[in-house]
Amino acid sequence: RLKSLSTVDLVLLADGQADLTPTGDLLENIFIQQPMIKTLVQGENILVTGLARTGDDQPLLVELVATDGRIIGSRLAGIAPVQEDGGHRLFAAEVPFSVNSPTWVRVTVRDNSGRLSAPKHVTSVEVLLSP
Repeated sequence: RLKSLSTVDLVLLADGQADLTPTGDLLENIFIQQPMIKTLVQGENILVTGLARTGDDQPLLVELVATDGRIIGSRLAGIAPVQEDGGHRLFAAEVPFSVNSPTWVRVTVRDNSGRLSAPKHVTSVEVLLSP
C-alpha cells in the first residue's frame, strides 16, 4: 500500500546541457488534519479534512484502503479555490464505509492533477474502522 508520494515535473531533452535547479520549499503538499493517525473511527462515515497545495481546483481523491488492498470506501474531496499566494487550501470529504469487524485501513489522499495520469502527490494515515 502506498503511504506517501511527491513528484516533480521533469522535461527531458534529446541533447543540450544539463540545467540543474535546487529544490523549492520542503513543505508537504497534502497534510491530513483529521483523522489523526492510529485513531478508532466508529459508524458508517469518516470525516477527512486537511490542507493541500495544488495547481488547480480539481478535487482530491480520498480512499480507505484495507491491509489486503481492498478499497473500503472512496470519495472526491472538495478543495477551496486557488489563492493568489499559492498557499495551502482547505479540503474536506465525508467518506462512507461498511465493515463487519474492526478493520485497519490507510486513509489515502491523492492529487491526480497534472499532465500525467499518475498521482502527483499522495499522503496517508492509518486508522481503525469499526461498525
